[in-house]
Amino acid sequence: MIAKPVSHHAANTSADTSHIPAEGLRIRVGSSDSTSVPAWVRWLVDFGRSWECADRRRVAIISMPCDSAAAGLLTLGCLLGDLERPKASDVEGHFDSLIRYARQYLSACKDCPTRCQPKDRRCGYASEATGKLRHRSGKLLGPVVDFRESVETTITLRTGSGTTCLHPAAGMDYHVHQQPPVETLSSSGLDLTSYAALVPALSALPENLRRSYSGICLAGRAAGADPTRNWYSAVRFEINGNQYALSELLTIAGWGAKGVSRATFFNTRNDQFDRPRSFTRLVIADGDAALEKVLARKEFDRSDVIGVLHRTAPDDAARALGERLNAMGQWYETVAPPPDFEQTLPRGIATRILGRRG
Repeated sequence: MIAKPVSHHAANTSADTSHIPAEGLRIRVGSSDSTSVPAWVRWLVDFGRSWECADRRRVAIISMPCDSAAAGLLTLGCLLGDLERPKASDVEGHFDSLIRYARQYLSACKDCPTRCQPKDRRCGYASEATGKLRHRSGKLLGPVVDFRESVETTITLRTGSGTTCLHPAAGMDYHVHQQPPVETLSSSGLDLTSYAALVPALSALPENLRRSYSGICLAGRAAGADPTRNWYSAVRFEINGNQYALSELLTIAGWGAKGVSRATFFNTRNDQFDRPRSFTRLVIADGDAALEKVLARKEFDRSDVIGVLHRTAPDDAARALGERLNAMGQWYETVAPPPDFEQTLPRGIATRILGRRG
């Protein structure tokens, strides 16, 4: 069975317990009437925002009394925190990712007889490369016809009857077709209004509002991507007469996000990612099954993990996860919450945070 979560209560309970204002912001779930934002919602958003990766890997378990959109709210908080961090974008290494994409297309996908079954072919790729790139102005180019890795790495693309050569200096202007742009024009970035209403003290960097980031990954429910999205879509924040669905605020590609995406999605039903990623610094897992899969995947061996468990989960699922967590005891130890996070736990929520030993 799962070890009983440890409830961490801050010693300094006089500190501000929320950055979300009591007035001017309300929340609506499904067809219910809007209400002021509950303490447990504020806690989850602030917990996610306060999470910064340390020198050693940590695995946090948050136990909720019933089924909820807690994982989505945690992801939103993590997204808000990353808007304030200078290196929280996919800018660094972007041209290298374009080179990897070009190499995959020319060496594997261009002449592949199937469209597209990577798992069946066991080719090692998560998705097909079409060889096409899109300029941030919207113009589509491609497919790739060549790439050179020498003194100056270049990618050659077909453009109508001719070709064009893409150099590293211009790499920021291009992104893989059907994937979020690494950077948009200043007029098409994220709307700061909705995020600032959630956290008035938010110090979002202007460049991050225009840049995508794949360092955060939401591992969806066992039922799949659509049920996960539908669950979060039912949660809507009301800000100055406007409504913002939680699913939209997460900016996950394919969930209504237009332009940049600040979080990736791992579909635990079919083991598919919504797009290629670089290093994932943090994974938020929605439910026992999602957390079990995340802890078992090599891609996340170095990633911090926050797993949300609902105490209504079936006993067999809880037992399997409990065995895995107990087995982690030889490499992990219980640690304190993030140093900047000093809030009393809302009633019904329990936490346990494990840190890798050494």
